[in-house]
Amino acid sequence: METKLNLLSFWSINGELDETRLARQLESMRADGFDGVCFHPRFYPNRPAYLGDAYMRLLSRTILRARDLGMTFWLYDENGWPSGTVGGELPARFPEYRTCWLEAVDGETSDALVSFTMGDGARVSLSMRHGHGLDYLNPAATAQFIAMTHERYREALDPAAFEHVEAIFTDEPVLGSCEVSPARGLLPWSAELPRLWQEHYGEPLLPRLHLLFVDSDESGEFRLRFREFLTDRIIDGFFTPCKSWCEAHGWRFTGHIKGEEHPAFQTPLIGSCHQVYPHFSLPGIDSLERYPHANFFPRQLLSASCQFGTGECMVEAAGGGGWGVNPEHFIDHLGWLADNGLTHFALHMQHYALNSLALHDWPPSTPNMLAWREAFPAAVAAWRRRDGGPALRNRLAELLVISPHRAIATAYQPWELSRCNIHDGDEWPATEAGCLNTAFMTELAALDAAGTAYHLCDERSFETHARRLPNGTVRVGACSYRQVIAGSYCRLGENARALTDTLGSPRPVTLTSVESAVVTRLDNEGWLLDALPSVNRYLLDFSAVDEGRWRTVFHVAERLSAVDLLLADAPERLLLNGVDLTAELDGEWHRVVLSPERLETENELVVSGTGSDGLPIVAVLEGAFRVITDSGWAVGPNGTVRTEGPFRLTGAGDASSFTGDLLGAGYGFCGMPVRLYREVELPVLERGTRLSLGELDGSAAKLSIDGVHAGWGWGGGWQVELCMPIAAGMHRLELALYPSTYNVHGPHHYYLGDAAVISPGQFAGERNFADPPDAPACTHVSAWHFRPFGTRLPDLLDLS
Repeated sequence: METKLNLLSFWSINGELDETRLARQLESMRADGFDGVCFHPRFYPNRPAYLGDAYMRLLSRTILRARDLGMTFWLYDENGWPSGTVGGELPARFPEYRTCWLEAVDGETSDALVSFTMGDGARVSLSMRHGHGLDYLNPAATAQFIAMTHERYREALDPAAFEHVEAIFTDEPVLGSCEVSPARGLLPWSAELPRLWQEHYGEPLLPRLHLLFVDSDESGEFRLRFREFLTDRIIDGFFTPCKSWCEAHGWRFTGHIKGEEHPAFQTPLIGSCHQVYPHFSLPGIDSLERYPHANFFPRQLLSASCQFGTGECMVEAAGGGGWGVNPEHFIDHLGWLADNGLTHFALHMQHYALNSLALHDWPPSTPNMLAWREAFPAAVAAWRRRDGGPALRNRLAELLVISPHRAIATAYQPWELSRCNIHDGDEWPATEAGCLNTAFMTELAALDAAGTAYHLCDERSFETHARRLPNGTVRVGACSYRQVIAGSYCRLGENARALTDTLGSPRPVTLTSVESAVVTRLDNEGWLLDALPSVNRYLLDFSAVDEGRWRTVFHVAERLSAVDLLLADAPERLLLNGVDLTAELDGEWHRVVLSPERLETENELVVSGTGSDGLPIVAVLEGAFRVITDSGWAVGPNGTVRTEGPFRLTGAGDASSFTGDLLGAGYGFCGMPVRLYREVELPVLERGTRLSLGELDGSAAKLSIDGVHAGWGWGGGWQVELCMPIAAGMHRLELALYPSTYNVHGPHHYYLGDAAVISPGQFAGERNFADPPDAPACTHVSAWHFRPFGTRLPDLLDLS
């Protein structure tokens, strides 16, 4: 039952379409190890117009180029996200199809649908609100979305291109809205809900809505009924029509919902993902950040796909981990998802144009602009070679665990969502629903710690589909289980409960793996510097002058050769020491050459115009120089070192002064590898054995032996799996050591340094949902943070 791991690039189309550039990037992605792409208009500048004739002609030729390269091609169903607005055109033309909700507002309001008294005596009204998204509960709204998007592709794409498209990707449809988070909560809504409720249950809906907010003997049953009713409506209103259209035209319907991380988070946003996953051709999840999370949500996805689908499942993976992501992070994160049985990995994301916004937009842009991009194909190959045993065990699990979605829905109150982190559902309040959720997730973690393979199923799916087979197993959909366990808190009918055991720890399964022997370990004192990088960088740090104007000063300690100034966006005006250089800007990166005669000891640069993300335009100096700090180094947060600066640019120096520390040597911002060498005696080494390089500071290392490429290494021991045999004797080892991309792009001033999750807010310095709950309002500090780079920590590092 071996499954192929499919790697796709979530290709962020954020610039004007150019056929040559599109083709070149496709070829590069193929060489990097991608099996396909998901074409995702994101901050698209509408040149040519989205879904227009010229757009479709260029897209058709791009799809056919992907076909010729042997790459699969997915279309993202939106310009931006979440899905359903046709780049904002649909709600503008059809305002009746906008998403809506009922907001709980203190006091009596003139627009209230209903008012009631809370348990604390406060009077509350439910008032209608409208947002900018699509009303997913309304089949007519979805029909209009399909007509404007899916049908447009069918009509305007070249027939051969249309045929090559494998899937269309939908992103974060949700009940209600994530646009606002009122303190008393909100209810998902649509104009037809009262009529549909009356037809289904034979009772009016509005007079009972207070039971969602107020505890009474009737509240629990009504809350459960209401939440499951909403889930059924979004299935009927959005998922079923989209899947039906796709499958009628030979496409797969894929994508993910928001709120997958745990049952309590699913309750207000979708009800239960287990109910929705069968209504995808290729169901998926979103798994961002740098490190693995709890196993619940990838395992729920695998379980539902095995029970009610093909067993294939997709993940939008690994975005927002920050520029500090290295090959080890990449392999571990995607490896964890593969161990949970996932099969399709849309890697979030690769930007088509690397403007200021792209450099700050949930980085990294993988593999574009990674300092270790040359190592990316090797990292992909290493990920594909991982032991597939855990994935196989999880696919063939004979234990089923029932998740308490109904129990949580019975207790959930609308205000709870406003108290959690809307990014990942973390920091859920300790309510009855929250405590049920915590108890379940804790018990699930115990199964994980014991190495137990299991599937998941929510109570409703189990009650609907479970049956006992003659051999004593319990069958759910296409899967059979020898044991079913459920907590006492799960809401199961008598017949379903009879099929379960009490939730506990079944006999643990011990997982073992075999590592290749490490033949020898090299200490890190013997490396000599072959040459310093030929090109260094310095990231300029701007402060506001006034609206739309930014200023920085950089210091030059001695006469330099020519230096390049590069800007990620075109400025309105560029002044260096009062001289206007705007007319000299050239090329995609808006480059201008600063001759030695233009550079003074203190140089003032003033930029008019704001970057594509509203922050100062990203600007760097490049040249043969070093960047020296005047204040020394100290230990920083999250594995960084810090300095207060200021920095000064000085001559490039030479390799003879190298002490092992590239930061102290002036290469803190450098994005290029340093080249080291040593002579060492080695025994006979067979192909596939591992050589440990010693303790290094960087993101990746490329090893050559006697001038021949021998393999790649990275953190976690810096072990290189040799791609050739080595004879016994003295050998010259050459090492290209790559820096962390965090040093190139930052955010250098973020108070937590190289954190595990980086959104655009960490570059702006404004506290947001990606920050810890106790983050200060301004998350920027004066110090600069860097990842260590070299063969050892600097001698002058203050470790006290």
